[in-house]
This record gives sequence, C-alpha cells and structure tokens, in this order.
Amino acid sequence: MRKRLGTLFKDLSIIAALFMGCGFLPMLILYFLMNGSALYGHVLDDRYFVCNRDYCHEVWPIFYHVSWFVGVFTFSWVFVMWCCGLVSAFLLRRFTFQKGSPLDQTE
Repeated sequence: MRKRLGTLFKDLSIIAALFMGCGFLPMLILYFLMNGSALYGHVLDDRYFVCNRDYCHEVWPIFYHVSWFVGVFTFSWVFVMWCCGLVSAFLLRRFTFQKGSPLDQTE
C-alpha cells in the first residue's frame, strides 16, 4: 500500500510539473511583452501597473488580470509539484534505500 501511494504521488508530481510547464511559457511571454508582471504590480485608483525590478508600466486591466492569473496558476502548480514530490520521496524511501550505510556492504 505504501509503495502504491508513493508511486501515485510521484505520478501526481509529474502531472503537476507538466501543468506548471504549460503555464511557465505564457508567463514568460507576458512578462517580456508587458515589461513586467502583475505579481509584482499593483492597482492605484483603477489604474493597473505591472512592475519589474526597476520600474512599473501602466497596462489595460485585462492584461493585468491575465498576467496575474497565469502567474498564480504557474506558481500554485510549483507548490503542488513540490508537495507531491516530497510525499512520494517519503513514502518510497523505505523501498529505494537499503538499511545501513552503503560503506558497510562487504561481499
């Protein structure tokens, strides 16, 4: 049961990595086209700004919201991928590592 759950979580982390990859390319394209990201941006008096390290640019609200949702989508899948990967590593550890030090094995 433990090995089956570990394999399931490993497969889920691979699926999460694929979803993250699907969101990463659009996030990069939006970042370079708008010269910034809404994750670093802000809204002041119904004016939408996307920011990078140095300065901010005003953009239309639709571009701000699309950039924000794509960024949140991508980074939430990063979190899911890490969690599933850690759980699978914990569950499969018993089955992939031998007990004792590898230097103690004499044949």
